Amino acid sequence: MEREDILQVVQAHPDNCIRAFHCGRPGCSGYLEGKVLRRHYEGLLPKEIVLKPVMFLKVRDRLVVSDT
Repeated sequence: MEREDILQVVQAHPDNCIRAFHCGRPGCSGYLEGKVLRRHYEGLLPKEIVLKPVMFLKVRDRLVVSDT
């Protein structure tokens, strides 16, 4: 996805967002972290698109950080 594609998805619905995730402890085997673009639809479960670090760097200057 390119910058404008990601921004268009985030702006399309108030519940769409980019969230950070991590699993495990840093430095341990099996540790995983990254960013996920959450796209909400009419259904109960959102669709999640894993963003590669390069994809996130393209849009981070346009994002607002929130703890919610």
